[in-house]
Amino acid sequence: MKSDRVLASGSQPTRCSPPGKDRTSVRTAADLSWSGPAPGGLHHVELWVPDLARARAEWGWLLGQLGYQPSRDWDGGCSWRLGGTYLVVEQSPALSASRHDRLRPGLNHLAFHAGSRDTVDTLAAAAQGHGWTPLFPGVHPYAGGPDHYAAYLANTDGFEVELVAGETRPGQAVPPSAVRVVRASPGLVWRALDGDSVVGAVRAFLRPDSRWFVAFATCREDSYAPLLARVTEDVGGDLHAIASDADPRALDRFGGLGFTVNRRESHYLIPTDPLVTGLDSSALPDNIVVISAVNADEEEIRLLDDTLRQDVPGTAGWRWDPEDFREETFDSPQFDPATYLIAVDTQSGEYVGLARVWNTPGKPRLGLIGVVRSHRRRGLATSLLARAFGTLHQQGKTEVTAEVDDANAASRSLLLRLGARRKGGFAEVIKQQRAR
Repeated sequence: MKSDRVLASGSQPTRCSPPGKDRTSVRTAADLSWSGPAPGGLHHVELWVPDLARARAEWGWLLGQLGYQPSRDWDGGCSWRLGGTYLVVEQSPALSASRHDRLRPGLNHLAFHAGSRDTVDTLAAAAQGHGWTPLFPGVHPYAGGPDHYAAYLANTDGFEVELVAGETRPGQAVPPSAVRVVRASPGLVWRALDGDSVVGAVRAFLRPDSRWFVAFATCREDSYAPLLARVTEDVGGDLHAIASDADPRALDRFGGLGFTVNRRESHYLIPTDPLVTGLDSSALPDNIVVISAVNADEEEIRLLDDTLRQDVPGTAGWRWDPEDFREETFDSPQFDPATYLIAVDTQSGEYVGLARVWNTPGKPRLGLIGVVRSHRRRGLATSLLARAFGTLHQQGKTEVTAEVDDANAASRSLLLRLGARRKGGFAEVIKQQRAR
């Protein structure tokens, strides 16, 4: 389990609870005699979009299916009306972004009454041919709760809509799932079964920072929720997972299961050629020497690793077990003594910096570059990288991969100075256990 991070020194939909009983009215006698639209009703909604033609097609189809009629059309926008409410899409010259992010502060989604359950199902299926993508497929159509039948869709620009069916009648049962979950003893693997067929599986593992992570195998859509419920019950704590950019549905699926984004990381490709990176392997701060990990004290390396990880996003609290550390380091087939380097302070004898590049299949992987706080801002990190990358360049390895937390500005700045380019990434998500 190579859980290194580089160091350079969607949520599940919810419905509002009913308002409290203490609701003071401010309506006047004039209001009571008013014959126009009832005060408090929605007048209109205006959405700013990056591509008016696309918005006109996607929103126009959906709103038309819901009974809205075209209302106004002008060079920068258009609108549709249903009764006393209308919806506007406008491509404003003051637009500050090219895509709507429903997970940022602001609009999360618009919800529409859509009629019967059959109508919701028909609309959700047809919408996929008009620029709309289903959200929360693992828990559809009950992503909003067991008594709330709805479809959640997102369009090309990132706007989410909820198509709500008529409320479930009291006593009306939700169709039961055919899936049952069994744990594969003695390991931390759970399987979803439909009859005798395996339709999904999930594995859980506890990291050295005492956080539980789950990883799903290929699953049938209706198996995610029961699998997660069983793992949550057995583990009894918060659960973390990884949603890769390579799977565009992963983040929405986790959101539908109650996960929220904890942090994000990006993957980078870094050149090793010193003529590109500008790294100079001859430069070292005063009173510093660099040795290979095979010539260093194993326990001191482990303690240095623990120390450095406290400043790495996503690994705070990490503490290696000595046997696990040896297995993951010196016993690993990816260990290369020429690219696992330790910086030593010659005056104190302390280990003050570390750079390790794993010899992974395909391209080498920069696992960690770190310097203890007392020795930062002296150029030691770049000196360690220069030596490791110089060795790789001599071996004919032209690029190295690395992962960096998106909030770690110092790390990203260092890699970009070396000529790194982003090649995807992932979001780390968390499902927090409710207090009992």
